[in-house]
Amino acid sequence: MKPFLALLLLSMPSALTAQVFEGAQQQISTNPAQYAFSGFNLRYSEMRGRYRMGLDLGFRPSYCDGCPINGSDGIAGSYSAQNFFNYSYKGLTLGSFFDHFTRNGKGFISAQPYFRYWWFNRTQLGYDNVEGYSFRGLRSETNRVLGIRLLAGGSRSLWDKQETKGILDISVGPGLMYRWTRYTTHRGIVGVTYHENYTEKGKGIVHPVIHLRLDFTLVFKKQAKGI
Repeated sequence: MKPFLALLLLSMPSALTAQVFEGAQQQISTNPAQYAFSGFNLRYSEMRGRYRMGLDLGFRPSYCDGCPINGSDGIAGSYSAQNFFNYSYKGLTLGSFFDHFTRNGKGFISAQPYFRYWWFNRTQLGYDNVEGYSFRGLRSETNRVLGIRLLAGGSRSLWDKQETKGILDISVGPGLMYRWTRYTTHRGIVGVTYHENYTEKGKGIVHPVIHLRLDFTLVFKKQAKGI
């Protein structure tokens, strides 16, 4: 039920785009911060007047099958929050956004709901943290995140040619994330106890976060034809 509600929430802007943004400018953008974590990110949006709406897609492949993870190295406080630092995980993100610009077009506020799914299957993995949760063995994991960002930012022109325009968007603001997890140890040790086919289900955890985004945007000045 929760994934269904997430997809319904995220699909609303795309449906509205086809109707409300008829004749809008098309835009493609990317967030370079994702590349720092070896991920890939692409946004498609349409803008008309002072409003911009679109979809946000992201993917991170698994770069290391079974790398050990040192809990003391993570900047996050718990194992479930350290997905970006666990390169055994694959990650898929689907999001949407709705931006309202100021009259001069240089500032905006933005609402950005998103759903992120992390997973790996039957991977030999170890996580050693003497102060808390630890394990070593053959594992499968899923980690689902449903969140929303509420940002304020500014838009700066990089170039302005006849058919295209380059823009740098910088935004910052608070957000909330709801996370639920499922860990299965097929064969291995959790804490100090050996298990076979032992499943741990994490109850929903809500926690606040602060977001900073840098988005490079390519604007196509030719107006899109409505559907």
